[in-house]
Amino acid sequence: MLPKKTRAKFYHGSGRKLKIGTILGGRTMVSEFPGVEPAMEFLRPSYMTSRLNGVYMVQDIDNLNFVGAPEDYIYEVEPMGVVHAHNFKWMSEVIGTLFDHDITSTMTSNAWKEYMHEISDDINAYWSGAHHPEKYSIRSYEWIAPKAKVLREV
Repeated sequence: MLPKKTRAKFYHGSGRKLKIGTILGGRTMVSEFPGVEPAMEFLRPSYMTSRLNGVYMVQDIDNLNFVGAPEDYIYEVEPMGVVHAHNFKWMSEVIGTLFDHDITSTMTSNAWKEYMHEISDDINAYWSGAHHPEKYSIRSYEWIAPKAKVLREV
């Protein structure tokens, strides 16, 4: 976890042009794997920003594609509020497990609960910011904050 103010640079990928100074709030897009989000939220520590309404960032522009961010427009942003780091590779493990059980496509299903014994360690590792053992997983960190201010287009 970083303090409120940090000198680290953060980048946000967007599919649309943004004005400098824009304050970004939570996600406006629907998750590519909506059946996974309820499971992620179920084990999210209450003090962490939800994946459903946080602003996603990376610290290296080259990592945007590793976390599935759009690359049409890339902005340097200043996080607002507490920032938490999560290794997306853990979420990929959850997606893979739930995909194997064919329950990644709908948020209305509670079918993921049947597989909590298979995915809870991966979800907890994601929320804790744990390193994933896969080679190059260091490139898969996504940073989530409640809000972020657009500083400049890169």
